[in-house]
Amino acid sequence: MLLDSNRVEAHEQHPGALIESLHVNHMWSESRLHADRVRWVDTARHIRTRGVRDHDGTRGGRVMRTERQTVDLTAYPELVVIYLGMRVRRPRGLLRLFGLGPQIQKSWKAKPDGLLLHEALVWSLVPPHLGMRQYWRDLDSLERWTRSQPHRQWWQDFLKDSGGTGFWHETYFMRGGVEAIYDDMAKPTGLARFAPATPARGAMFSARHRAGRHEEALTVAPVIAEQAYYDPADTTGPMR
Repeated sequence: MLLDSNRVEAHEQHPGALIESLHVNHMWSESRLHADRVRWVDTARHIRTRGVRDHDGTRGGRVMRTERQTVDLTAYPELVVIYLGMRVRRPRGLLRLFGLGPQIQKSWKAKPDGLLLHEALVWSLVPPHLGMRQYWRDLDSLERWTRSQPHRQWWQDFLKDSGGTGFWHETYFMRGGVEAIYDDMAKPTGLARFAPATPARGAMFSARHRAGRHEEALTVAPVIAEQAYYDPADTTGPMR
């Protein structure tokens, strides 16, 4: 706070007046500083909440700025989401993985009935582990696609010889239920990393049964029947 020399001289003869003047100037300075602080706070609040609107559309300062949305799935009561993956276990598995990939791509690009969305995924690069996520209208559509040609032949060939790869899938149903299968996987994946593994035999052989849909009859014949897959005289594993 500064006082000009003339004002100081005028008060030299009257010290009391000088003290009063200093007090007034101090009060004025404090008031100005307070006003400046209020103005800065208001400006910061305006910048922080600019463009934000309350739930009724008015602007406000207590509303989150992130726009949240969800989806209406009432038109898809039988929606099925399936994750799949193929992991290379041995060098020759690279031939199986990259040889099968283009064929699968061609198959889903043909837009099979019931396929709503296909997304390619990379689970890992080392070891090579590729996969996909698909959304299907219902389980019947998914089974018709996976159990028709050429998928039927691919699956039969894989069950005879996995070709140095491991394969898995996990399926989630809108109406409830989850099922999964893991074939020749060197390490646990997905649900198998925390849930106990069990042989896919008997009631656990069929995807519908694994999902708890025991009352539903199969609409498409399986790729291979359990009786043909397992040696009746062997209770430990599949026929080779």
